[in-house]
Amino acid sequence: MATSPVTVLPTTIGWQWLKAHERLVMLALVLAVSTFGISKYFDVDAARKDARVVAAEQIVTNDQKNSAALAFQTAQATAALQAEVQADRALVSSLAASVAARNTGLTTQQHKDSFASMADILGRWAELVPAAKFDGSPVTANNGIDINLANARATVIELEKVPVLTQNLVDETSIVSRTQDELDGTIKVNTDLNAQITGLNKNLTDSANACKVEIAAVKADARKSKMKFFKWGFITGFVSGLYLGHAAGL
Repeated sequence: MATSPVTVLPTTIGWQWLKAHERLVMLALVLAVSTFGISKYFDVDAARKDARVVAAEQIVTNDQKNSAALAFQTAQATAALQAEVQADRALVSSLAASVAARNTGLTTQQHKDSFASMADILGRWAELVPAAKFDGSPVTANNGIDINLANARATVIELEKVPVLTQNLVDETSIVSRTQDELDGTIKVNTDLNAQITGLNKNLTDSANACKVEIAAVKADARKSKMKFFKWGFITGFVSGLYLGHAAGL
């Protein structure tokens, strides 16, 4: 009696092949899962570092804006100081010339007073001391007044100093005030310059950190790209191997 041929279903063949290559399949699955996990890790790592690059670049941009604002503020303060210095120098020069002119006038007037007549002394006395009263006839028959001429001259010579010294004091006070303003402006410029230097140093530090972060991000992107190619190469090679092995009856 003839033996009926046994028909082997493709499903049975595939299952037999799977059992025969169980370790290979398990290894392939483990590698596939590992590759997928590593790829995801590199993706997340690259995304994080890209975010750090954006944040670092924003910090650098803010630092640059801050440095520009500080530089503008310093330039304004410097310009204001220069204008103040020029104005102060002009004022000091003018006041010094006024002081010198008054001192010269004082010397001239004192010399004139030393040879003045009684009537001239009396008139000058009245100018220097408005509160003095010379009613009636203060000059006597012998060309005198209630005080002698020597005392009158000494009094007038001394009184000549009063208006000059008073005005000199006003001008000297103004000079001191202007000098103080100039000093305050100089201090402000120095403060602004120090702030600008601090801002520039921070800008340099943040720029250096941004470069480091950007380099790390570039490396992460490179690893991500390599892993992507490796993953697809592995999948392609594995599928091709399965197909060729199946075709060869392995």
